[in-house]
Amino acid sequence: MELSKHRVLDPKLTSVTAMMARAFTQFWEMPCYTNYGTDLTYTYGDVAKMVARLHQLFRQLGILPGDKISLCDKNNSHWAISFHAIISYGAVVVPILSEFSNEQIQNIYEHSESVLMMCGSKYADACQGRVLVTDDFTMKDGSQTIDLAAFVNLRPEHLDYYHDSPEQLALLSYTSGSTGRSKGVMLPYRSIWSNMQFADEMLDFKPGDKVIVISEKGAKNTSITAAVTSELNELGVSFTPYSYSILQGRNVIEALTGLAAKGTSRFVIASDSEAFVNDAVRNLSQLVFRKHEVVLYSSSRIRSFNTIDAENFHAVNLHASLSYYIDYDDPDVRKFLLEYRALYDTEPTRFAFQGYDLARYFIGSVAKY
Repeated sequence: MELSKHRVLDPKLTSVTAMMARAFTQFWEMPCYTNYGTDLTYTYGDVAKMVARLHQLFRQLGILPGDKISLCDKNNSHWAISFHAIISYGAVVVPILSEFSNEQIQNIYEHSESVLMMCGSKYADACQGRVLVTDDFTMKDGSQTIDLAAFVNLRPEHLDYYHDSPEQLALLSYTSGSTGRSKGVMLPYRSIWSNMQFADEMLDFKPGDKVIVISEKGAKNTSITAAVTSELNELGVSFTPYSYSILQGRNVIEALTGLAAKGTSRFVIASDSEAFVNDAVRNLSQLVFRKHEVVLYSSSRIRSFNTIDAENFHAVNLHASLSYYIDYDDPDVRKFLLEYRALYDTEPTRFAFQGYDLARYFIGSVAKY
């Protein structure tokens, strides 16, 4: 697959804030962020308006480009909006892990010389200093709040963001402090840009894509569904849940067609039942027959389900996770294959590769030490 044909970034733009403005402009009416379990969704245009309101509040607070702003909260839409607002204002983001203790959070806020702490209400009470509570973007002391009535008529052509330079400081990221007190790592804008570019080139995502989690209705074991949805929620991945019983299998294709995205529909089947997974894969292959772009993500266990037609795996573009990876393009792997075949007159299994790696590691360690 030629990933470049789906690229969103404009290689001619090397400014992070310019790329942000371009994304808001290009996808103005499309959904951008949704908090799992709620009906609240921000479009790209909504996010741009919230960013403009936060910029207005920053000015009222006397914050200048180059000032540091700490940001601490769980994964949610307002964390992301806050990040966009700080970066596009020209201030330096100081992201703080929400798992840190109150003392660690306060130490980082003070050590970084931040002029403002933006955090969720869960962390606000313990924070000392200027605190903006991100739940509703109101100052902890009640002195000021975001003006939700402002910029309601903002349009893409009105966007005007700070123009960053590659070597300018963008983030001051503190380590987890596992070996002592947290240390700040300075990251310039070019670091953010290179990560954006890598993701755009390597990840096969494009505008209009959608993640759909399929689960079995009435299943006795719901732990897998809970684990999958919890992980996606923790990662901040917006998804649409869909549940049906295997007895409905022949009638769900219309529902799946309605859920399918304009771009690529990325499905996760949250079930360990071979019968249900088989039925779900069959339905997804029918979506492909109806000219929908489908990608299926699954654990490695799906490879042991013998009742599923292998052609359906190819049809739904299966991506299965593996606990190991063999790079057959690697010269060392090719050499190992040739020597193994010559010695044993058969193909090496994964245990042969793993056994070789383990033996080489420990024998090498003994020889070295």
